[in-house]
Amino acid sequence: LVDRAYAADLGGQVYRIDFEGEGGATLAADKWTIHKIADLSGGTSTGRKFFYAPDVIPTKDFVAVMIGSGDREKPLLSATQDHFFQIFDQRVSKGAPASAAPVLWSGLTEMTQQPNVSSNGCYMALAQGEKVVNAATSIGGRSYFGTNRPAAGSSMSCSANLGVAKTY
Repeated sequence: LVDRAYAADLGGQVYRIDFEGEGGATLAADKWTIHKIADLSGGTSTGRKFFYAPDVIPTKDFVAVMIGSGDREKPLLSATQDHFFQIFDQRVSKGAPASAAPVLWSGLTEMTQQPNVSSNGCYMALAQGEKVVNAATSIGGRSYFGTNRPAAGSSMSCSANLGVAKTY
């Protein structure tokens, strides 16, 4: 059974949609609630776009929402600074929260080898021009996503040089 969903937009926002009420009762479609859990539009002068659905990992204490940014409309643009994010939705109970301020870019910590799940979430800065090019996938306790960075000196036209692709 599905009790909630997560979505993102091209403006750096992440949303939670609740399909059930506080007691776990399924709500009619016109009673579903949606609220912003993160506003990640800060920390960049070139804008932040999420083109792929977030990967969602529920735990008993929080829901990890993982998503990467990257402008696939301009794949050869090398002036961007994109990131991979992990947002912790601390409200694991059913139903929309009475009031909840969205997690902001400034409220995140840099991703390290030692996990810190007591924070709002974390981010991993990608190299200048590197963009996330697919939705993250998690399996066996590990999460995977791919990136691409335009090759140095590539022009804004089609060419045979496809840049540098990485898997994290």
